[in-house]
Amino acid sequence: MSTNNVNITPQSLFDAGNDFAAAFPAAATGDVEEGTTAAAAPPAAAAAAAAAADDSDDDEQMGIPPSAPNPRLQELHANLSPNNLLRSQREAKTFENWQYVHTAFVLYTYLNTPQYIDDAFRRHLRDVDATIDYGVITNPPRRYRGPLPIDERKKRHREKILREKISDALGHGGMQALRTTINLRAYTDDPIHYVQYLIAKTEANGKFFVPDHYTQLRSHFNNFCKRHRFTPPQEFVSLLGQYMDGFQRLANKARQSGEGKMHTGSRCMPWEMYRDTTRWFYSLPEGDGIFGAAWSKTTVNMCCRGDSTGQICTKHLVLSDSGDSFGIAACHAKDSQTGTDPVKLIPRDCFCNPLDFFADWASSVFHYLVLNPYVLRDVDGPLFPGDRKSQAQKYSRALKKILDLYVNEDDQPLCLTKYGVDPKHITLYSLRKLLSCWI
Repeated sequence: MSTNNVNITPQSLFDAGNDFAAAFPAAATGDVEEGTTAAAAPPAAAAAAAAAADDSDDDEQMGIPPSAPNPRLQELHANLSPNNLLRSQREAKTFENWQYVHTAFVLYTYLNTPQYIDDAFRRHLRDVDATIDYGVITNPPRRYRGPLPIDERKKRHREKILREKISDALGHGGMQALRTTINLRAYTDDPIHYVQYLIAKTEANGKFFVPDHYTQLRSHFNNFCKRHRFTPPQEFVSLLGQYMDGFQRLANKARQSGEGKMHTGSRCMPWEMYRDTTRWFYSLPEGDGIFGAAWSKTTVNMCCRGDSTGQICTKHLVLSDSGDSFGIAACHAKDSQTGTDPVKLIPRDCFCNPLDFFADWASSVFHYLVLNPYVLRDVDGPLFPGDRKSQAQKYSRALKKILDLYVNEDDQPLCLTKYGVDPKHITLYSLRKLLSCWI
């Protein structure tokens, strides 16, 4: 059988799904009456997929690329050096966040309490401060049309230059500071110095941060001390903890009293909305929707974060002893990044759902493999090839497309009118929150 005679496209699979829903309405909605049965997948989709699978020996016609070394493994093995091991403690984004907060902290100290800046570094910053060129502000190459007055723009330009020099002094976010920036021995004689910094940040924000943000800021200070190979006195740590408890209680009371939002970050995706998105994915062209459906269903069935989904390899799809599910082990998880928790190594079973096609994991992964047969050829390679960041971005783009595409007669997004959730608050992390609320 030749695949050239079979028209396998995302639209054909979508149409097959609609045919299935029309033929088996109870199965498509999940409302199956007692004593009735439903097909496991749309008949047309299954037939098209089977036709493609029968012709797997004709790799050239299928467009299968030649096998190549796993780029992810190559990158991991390349990190076997002392410096890279330290940089592998956390994700790169975490180190970038540390660096941003640390430079802001040092800049505030330099501008408000310069006596705690290391003497040599303070002289260095003053020399830089005295030679800042404001020509790009006073005589810009293009006319400035923004709302900020020139004094505010000069202030921001100055802070930008100083923070760049501070960042150079600190070095990489996960490494030891290249030079001493703050005299921590003098700074930690009283926690009031750091508390004043937190108060200034809160006032500049115009409202309290969410309670967890103060915990993060305290953690950032601990990381800053580690980068300078300094251990704060126990008395400082104990008293600072009391101040932080006060910050969090006030922040929580302010939020309960109407300040800010009760919900922060990505919103939880309701279960019915999750089913709708998997159905909408099949309407996207060029395989983006097939990928989106397979990615989201794998993430939900694995009860994991998108980062863990991107690390699943083809050989991890192991049929269970009972033969009714695939067990996928996830040795690297957010709360077990070193693989020391034996419970995390237990395979997570992903079952078929013959009663609800739009929630069925097996059918979407099968359709994805039909359109990407080369994945099966590289057993040791990833189930979703490409670096993890690009795959997560690919899913996010597909998700945004369908949320913008499906609207009501008034051009209002269905996710807003039907579920009360703004599309901009639905992200990849919404799947993780779905699991927290639903399971």
